[in-house]
Amino acid sequence: QQAEHSANSLERAIAKRINEIPKAVISHSEVDLIWQNSRAIEVKDEGTLTRELAALKSQVNLISVESGVRT
Repeated sequence: QQAEHSANSLERAIAKRINEIPKAVISHSEVDLIWQNSRAIEVKDEGTLTRELAALKSQVNLISVESGVRT
């Protein structure tokens, strides 16, 4: 989030765009999120994951999936 205040105009533009994009973090445990426009989806079972993904798909027309460390 500090990149929005960078002296580099390209870094500022990229940071601004990334911060505007809604983000959903899917995890098996509670997580603290520092990113702007982010929300946590805590998944305890496969049914919850299926419902949450269906809800996301109905709300947006493009989903980018990034992988991280399993929590």
